[in-house]
Amino acid sequence: MPRMKKTISTTKPNDPYKKYGLKNIAESGLSKEDLLIALKDLVDLVKNETNEKRSFYPEEGTAFCDKSLSPAQLSIVESKDNLSAIFDHNDGHVAFFNQENGSGDFSNWVQSIREGLIEIIWCPVHGRILNNDHYIELWGL
Repeated sequence: MPRMKKTISTTKPNDPYKKYGLKNIAESGLSKEDLLIALKDLVDLVKNETNEKRSFYPEEGTAFCDKSLSPAQLSIVESKDNLSAIFDHNDGHVAFFNQENGSGDFSNWVQSIREGLIEIIWCPVHGRILNNDHYIELWGL
């Protein structure tokens, strides 16, 4: 039986050169002016992606446990429409409902996931969530 040569991929899963086509831009031989335009477009694209992540709102029906309360309480994400009028929809507040306290707004929701103050349990899109790191990875937060 002939031996097979193992090939090792040098491309990383989150390789920005591939994601943004940087290699194509660098090897394209564009003029200085065209290269500056391409780089400006790239910067705008990255800024838009960053703004989208900053304004992330979880799927309605996402279940999470607020561990900052004693005892911890299970809450369900509600629609953005249920946010209090005083909050901007893009500032990290999430509307929720729980059986003990009713409806409310949870501030700094994504940051609270990262810090472990809340634990994501279930998501309508991805189903059961193993842990917060898994949720952050699934949504690219």
